Amino acid sequence: SLKAEQYARFSSPMRELAGCYTHAEMAHCLGWDAKTGDDALRDKVIQTANSAKRKQRDLGKEVGMALMNQVWAEELAMKKQDRRIHAGAIVGLDRGKNPKAYVLLHQPPLEVKVYARDVGDYEVSDDGVQLLPKDRNPAGSVPLPRYKVGDRVGLQLAGVDERTGQVGNRVFTFSMLLPKAGHEDESSPEFAVLFDDV
Repeated sequence: SLKAEQYARFSSPMRELAGCYTHAEMAHCLGWDAKTGDDALRDKVIQTANSAKRKQRDLGKEVGMALMNQVWAEELAMKKQDRRIHAGAIVGLDRGKNPKAYVLLHQPPLEVKVYARDVGDYEVSDDGVQLLPKDRNPAGSVPLPRYKVGDRVGLQLAGVDERTGQVGNRVFTFSMLLPKAGHEDESSPEFAVLFDDV
């Protein structure tokens, strides 16, 4: 189907080998087969598989960081007020140690993480579908907006934090905006003018 004269495909032999060991141990635990194999070799396979997993994760971070540096380099050189607002949609939320929203941008077609701490004093709701201000009823001030999975939002690059001693040691920060009232269903991806001021 590739219509190529020559074709090669690389698979992960270590992952395959770890899978073979996992299946053999499962069969033994279920009483299907007697335990076989060399425990020292098994431990070495596990150690090597874990090392490969770490290297793959670190390589993924490095590639992702190179991409982010290239995509945002031009805007980082601009003054904040001159940076464009990129239209996108919230596709997921993470309640973990550093709560964040995952936003899929229209242009460039890229998924970015927006940390709750960079948007304001926010937390992810218990059901995992809303990003809510921690203070729901601020006295004497305008309440912060609420964001939910599926919302169309605008992101503006706010800056970059340098984190030393980590792979992929730059964290890009964004301001997140909801469309002005009445424009939530705007279909054009180029709708920066529809957002309230940053």
